[in-house]
Amino acid sequence: MSRELAHVRQELDCQVCLSLLFDPVTLPCGHSFCRVCVLRASDHVHGCPLCRAPFYYDALGCASSTVLRSTIVSLFPAEYAARRQELEEEGAILPLDEVDRPGDGPIVFSLPLFPLNCVVFPGEKFQLFIFEPRYVLMLKHVMRSSRCLGLVNSTCVRDTNAVGVLLRIENVAPVGPHRFLVNTVGALRFRVRSFHECESYLVGMLETLRDTPEQCETEPTLSQGRGNPGAEATAREESERLHLGEQHESGTATVSCPVQTPEQASPCAELSSAAVARQLLDYLRTNQRNSYVTAAERAVDSQAYDEASFLMSHLLVRDVPSRQLLLEMTSTRSRLQALAQMVWGKPQRASGTASMQGRSSSMRGRLHQMRSTCTTQ
Repeated sequence: MSRELAHVRQELDCQVCLSLLFDPVTLPCGHSFCRVCVLRASDHVHGCPLCRAPFYYDALGCASSTVLRSTIVSLFPAEYAARRQELEEEGAILPLDEVDRPGDGPIVFSLPLFPLNCVVFPGEKFQLFIFEPRYVLMLKHVMRSSRCLGLVNSTCVRDTNAVGVLLRIENVAPVGPHRFLVNTVGALRFRVRSFHECESYLVGMLETLRDTPEQCETEPTLSQGRGNPGAEATAREESERLHLGEQHESGTATVSCPVQTPEQASPCAELSSAAVARQLLDYLRTNQRNSYVTAAERAVDSQAYDEASFLMSHLLVRDVPSRQLLLEMTSTRSRLQALAQMVWGKPQRASGTASMQGRSSSMRGRLHQMRSTCTTQ
C-alpha cells in the first residue's frame, strides 16, 4: 500500500468503533460514522458522537453517503467485505446476500415481525406509518442492523406456519415526535417457524419460501428455437388459446372470456407459465400503464415468471384474503392460472356490492382449491 493510500485509509476509520466505515452516514457537522454506530450512539448522545454538535432530525432519517461508500468499496474491497462479515457474525446486520441467493433448501434467519391487516408481494413498494412506542423501538433496532423487517398478516401473526414477506427499508422520514413514515419494498417470502417476544414486539425464526421448480415453464431460448419461425409460431398459437370464447366488456377494455366457466377446469390448465404471463401482460397494458407494468414486462422478458406473477397479483387483486392465498402458493403456474381465471372468468350477472362480494368469494374458493391441488402434488 502506497503512503498516499495509507493516509487515505486512516481517514476512513469510524471514530466510534475505530474500524473501517461501513454503510457510512455524514452528519450536518461534516463527521462521518458507520450507520450502526450513529444509531447506537443516538440512544445516549443527542448529537454528533465526536463534536456533540446537535442535528435537528432523528438518527433514523440519516441517509447513507453513497459516494463515500462507493469510494471505500472500490479502494478497500477485501477489508470492506471482512467488515461486513464481522457485523453479520455480531448479528448487527442480516446476511442478505446469503438470504437472496437461491440454494438447495430454505435459509433460516431471525427478524422482527410487524403485524398488519394487509398483504404485500415481493417487488411491491409499501409505506408504513409507525408511531407505537414498541414499534418505534423495533424500528431503531432494525435500522441499526439489517434495515429489514418481516410483515405478517395480523390475522395469522401467531401461527407457526404463517407466510409473510421481508420488507427492505429504503428510507425513513420523521413526521413528528416519535412518528415515522417508512418507505419499504417487498423482497422475498418467508414462513414463520417459531417466534418469541423481545422488548414488547415479536421476533420470528423464519425460513425462506420459494416457488417449486416446474418443468416446461420457459419460452424457447436461442438454443431451443428462439428466432426459429416455427417455434415462435407454436408459442404464439399456445398463447392465443386464451382468446377462444365469447367477448365481453370489462372496465374500459375488451377482454376475452374462456369457454369454460370458473366451476369447470381451469381454462389455462394446459398452458405454460410463459403463455399465461404474456396474456396477462397484454391485458395489463390495455387497462393501465405504470412502473409495476413496466417491471412485469422486464420480468417476463427475462423469464422470471415468479417475479412477474407477484407484480401482476399486486395489480389485479385487492382483497386481503385472496392476496394472502396467492402469497402462500408455491407454484408460479398455479398463481398465474388463478389470476387468469379472475380476469377471463365468466362475468357475474348480478350487480352492486353483492356481485363484488360473490366474485371475491368465488375467487378465494378457486384459490383454495388450486393451492390444495398444488400441495398434494
